Amino acid sequence: MDTKIDFLYLSEPDMIKAGVKDMKACVESMEKMLLLLKAGDYRMGGENGNSHGCMIMFPDHPKFPGMPRNTQDRRFMAMPAYLGGDYQMAGVKWYGSNIENKEKGLPRSILMMTLSDKDTGAPLAFMSANRRCTWCRCEVSCPSGFRNRGYYWSRCDGENKLSSFCSDLSKVTSTSY
Repeated sequence: MDTKIDFLYLSEPDMIKAGVKDMKACVESMEKMLLLLKAGDYRMGGENGNSHGCMIMFPDHPKFPGMPRNTQDRRFMAMPAYLGGDYQMAGVKWYGSNIENKEKGLPRSILMMTLSDKDTGAPLAFMSANRRCTWCRCEVSCPSGFRNRGYYWSRCDGENKLSSFCSDLSKVTSTSY
């Protein structure tokens, strides 16, 4: 019996080479994911299988030396999930967030993603998720066949918004503000 655990580590440049900037593929993947969510072929955290994740926050006045104190956007979050369909994958998105990161030249939130075998729990990949999340959060579209397409832009920069919007203009039949 081979007990070796082997997984792939993907840095941000590796993620870009793997195609995370391919907006058309991202939108198609998001559509597939939304159809699986609608069908119920997923699980997230919590007793009801639909919890967005578990957040660690800090006290305003820590009792212990070295413990971070509460500030704007300072938290850690683990977001486990299973997605069925063609994906058949379990994973966890982990991020740490601190508004003070900007003063250090870092993004406010720093994200990592772990993908695991759904049956054994063995890790398959550990990857930088900042780029993946920036691009894939840009568009949440309605499943194919729906007339309207919705865009979620709150965390995306202008280039990503434009790329997302232009990825499939042929299907847009109406707009609203």
